[in-house]
Amino acid sequence: IVTNLATLSILTVLAFRLIWGGRPGGPGRVERALQRVMLVESWPLMASLLLQVLFPGVNLLLLQRLQSDAVVGWYDAARKWVDALNIVPSFFTFAVFPIMSRQAAQNLSGLRRSYRLSVKVLTMVALPTAVVVTLLATPLVGLLSGSRFLPHGAIVLRLLVWSILFGWINSLTNYVLIALNRQRYVLLASGVRVVFTVVANLLFVRTFSYVASAWIMIGGEFLLAVLFAIPVRQHLGRIGWGRLLSRPVLAGLAMGAAVGAVALVSRPLALLVGAVVYPAALIALRALTREERAMLAPLVPWAGLRQRWSRADVHGAEGVGHPL
Repeated sequence: IVTNLATLSILTVLAFRLIWGGRPGGPGRVERALQRVMLVESWPLMASLLLQVLFPGVNLLLLQRLQSDAVVGWYDAARKWVDALNIVPSFFTFAVFPIMSRQAAQNLSGLRRSYRLSVKVLTMVALPTAVVVTLLATPLVGLLSGSRFLPHGAIVLRLLVWSILFGWINSLTNYVLIALNRQRYVLLASGVRVVFTVVANLLFVRTFSYVASAWIMIGGEFLLAVLFAIPVRQHLGRIGWGRLLSRPVLAGLAMGAAVGAVALVSRPLALLVGAVVYPAALIALRALTREERAMLAPLVPWAGLRQRWSRADVHGAEGVGHPL
C-alpha cells in the first residue's frame, strides 16, 4: 500500500508538470466527443490486457480443479521464476515503445528494422536464460520455495521456462500492434489464446497433470506468436523469421549441447562453458548483420570496441540504416 501511494504521488507530480503545468489559465471544459473517441479506441486495449493477465491464472485455476492443491503448489513454485524473468521484456518494451510508436506513424521501414533487431536481441537473451534456468532448476526452486516443492517444482520449471522464447517476443509485438492501432486484433488474439488454454486443460491436465499444464503454457505463447505474426506481416511486410533467428538459435543449441554434456560432470563448470560457448558461437555465426551492428553501435560504451565493431566486415549485410 505504501509503495503504491508513493508511486501515485510521484506520477501525480510528473503529470502536473508535464500536462497541467503548461495549460493556459481559465476554466476548462469537458470534451465529450474526444472522450467517446478515447473510450472506443482504448477499451479493446484494457480488455486484451485483462485477458493476458487471465491466461496464466486460468491455467492455475483449472490445474487446481482437475488435480489438487499440492500440484498447484509445485506448479506455482516454478511459475514464480518465470514471472520474475518476465521483467526483462517488460522493461525492454517500455524502453523502445516510444521510438516504435513514432516510427509507426512516420516511418514503417524504420519500424520494421527496429522490430527485427528488438526480436533478435530478446531471442539472444532468452535462449541462454532458458538454458541456465533449465540447468539450475532444482536449486532455484529450492532457494525460493524450499525442498518440499522438489522434485516436481523443478520439473515444471525446466519445461515452463521455455515459454519465454515466444512470450518475450509476444510482449514486444503486443505493443508494436498497439502502435499500429491494431488493439482490436490484439484483443481477438488474446481471447483465442484463453479459449485454447481452457480447452487444452480440460482435455489433458486430468491425465498428464502439471506436465500438460506447462506444455499448454508454451503452446499458448506459440499460438499467440503465430496470430500476432499475421498483422505484423500486413503492416511491416515479410519479416523472414527463419533468416532472422536461425543463427541465434544455432548458437543457443551449441550452448545447450555443451552445457548438457559438461553438466554430467559439474554444474558450475557447465555454467562457465556455456558463458564461453554462447558468445563465441554468436560471433562465429555472425549473428548480427552490419546494419544491426550499426544500429547497436551508439549503445556500446567503449569507443575502441565501438569502432572495431562498426568496421567489422559482416557478409550478407543489408546495408547501414538509421540507429535505433
